[in-house]
Amino acid sequence: MTEDTHSRFCRISARIECPHCGNPLPLSAPSQTVLCCECLNNVVFDGHIWGKIFEQADMMLERLRVGASERERIEVDGIAVSFEVTNMAPACEKCAHPFNVESLENSERNFACPQCGDPACTWPAPEWIKKIYPGLTQIYEVEPGNHGGDNQPLVSISEVPRPVALNCPSCAANLKITYEHKRVSVKNISNHKASLLEAAVATGRLRRTPFSI
Repeated sequence: MTEDTHSRFCRISARIECPHCGNPLPLSAPSQTVLCCECLNNVVFDGHIWGKIFEQADMMLERLRVGASERERIEVDGIAVSFEVTNMAPACEKCAHPFNVESLENSERNFACPQCGDPACTWPAPEWIKKIYPGLTQIYEVEPGNHGGDNQPLVSISEVPRPVALNCPSCAANLKITYEHKRVSVKNISNHKASLLEAAVATGRLRRTPFSI
């Protein structure tokens, strides 16, 4: 989110090529270090890359209608950066329900979509990036992070309409996972437990996702 005469939002998906192995390396949120999942090397790069991304994103927002996207490729200090900017307010990636940004402004926490319970997180823009791009104020990522809050929903648990229903990846038994029971046991099968993470990976529900500012 940037500060102007009014607040503006956009969603950004960005990636670079890993300098160690050459594989695409997603930049899931503003950071000066990112781990390559292919070669397991930490890639350290200048924070000015983010400044250039946000500068381009701000210009793209001037011509993008709400909901529209545009892709761009730039080179910063010899590093090729590919990214896509969407003109949209922070919202749940799963059900597109908008987040209540007023209640989240200036906070640092994990939370869950009040409509479907999908996890996300938010935090104020760190000082190192604000020195590079002062207009940035708040970051939203559609994956939980190390920001506390234990993924608690913006409403009470009883108001979240539906639990997560999956099949066990080992025996196909029905699993019902809620905020109170994120780890479940399958009856009549000794020592068998399946977690939400394991079930989500087995069914392809878990993936890397973009972030919003």
